Amino acid sequence: MPPDHPPSRMWPCLLLLALSTGCGLAEYEARARRTLERLQQHDADDALLGEPIYLSSELPIFLRLPREIAHHPTGQSQVQLLAHYPCVHAADKLAVLEAHVGFIAAQEIEVPDILLGRLLDELQSSSGGALEPVNTDAKTLEVQRSWESPQLLEANRRVRYRSWFYHAATEVPRSAQGQPLPLPDGFPVSYRYEIYMHYIEASQDIPRAGHVVIVFRQLDTASTRKRWEQVVASRGEQRESLDRSEPPESPPQPAPSNTDPTAPSTNPTGATAPTNPTSTTQPAPQSPQEIFRWLPEVDDKRLELAKQAALASLRVGEAARQRLACFGR
Repeated sequence: MPPDHPPSRMWPCLLLLALSTGCGLAEYEARARRTLERLQQHDADDALLGEPIYLSSELPIFLRLPREIAHHPTGQSQVQLLAHYPCVHAADKLAVLEAHVGFIAAQEIEVPDILLGRLLDELQSSSGGALEPVNTDAKTLEVQRSWESPQLLEANRRVRYRSWFYHAATEVPRSAQGQPLPLPDGFPVSYRYEIYMHYIEASQDIPRAGHVVIVFRQLDTASTRKRWEQVVASRGEQRESLDRSEPPESPPQPAPSNTDPTAPSTNPTGATAPTNPTSTTQPAPQSPQEIFRWLPEVDDKRLELAKQAALASLRVGEAARQRLACFGR
């Protein structure tokens, strides 16, 4: 009969088998966990981003912008070097988020600082307000997503940008379609400008080196609301002060007789003509509810995640062709 226990010479083999089985299970669980994390990241990004943009460029470029931004450019752009992608919100609200995107070959403008100066001149001219720098030096940003299939070319590569941030505190209030909103004078709008440059080196896949430029223009809701509240409060105080300074009303005077040569003339219906034809009735000031109805609610945290996901989605050349093919382009 076989022994109840395996011979002592078999224990090392059994121990090695148990250890190898345990290591295989741990590796499988780790791979499954990484796959789940990638799928969750994919779903999160997909909820934040829209369709790949249509961009007329000498290079194939794949880029998904936040869902708040249209993926078709407008017919005309305020920035000559870039295509303009407008906000998709309703026409009766301020534009929340929009973008300018383009590829500028190094043969045209090679030095990033010169390109930045050109962009700032055009952005400032189109905005109608001065752009003040938030950071004086360029920052370096690297973004990456690892949820894509490794079979896709350069699927998990990092995308490196140089970035600059600017603030415009006194822009003209316009809708998402660029139309002026009927706000009273003295109610400017604050916007934040984020400029990102990704340098592309020439290769067998890419014939010319250059910069991919992405500019985000985002409504600074908190700053705009605070400014408007200050204007409303100031105008309310001025109105109260004016009301207190007005003289008391004079007692009613008896109507003059028709024989009085100084009496005002009457029209055929017998109505008395006004004695002060230059006086006008001042319109009542708009209520705060009427003022703030053009200011939309903005989830700044969500927009920040969406911009980061958009920057990570950028691909150029053959990698862009593969991704565009996945979307039927």
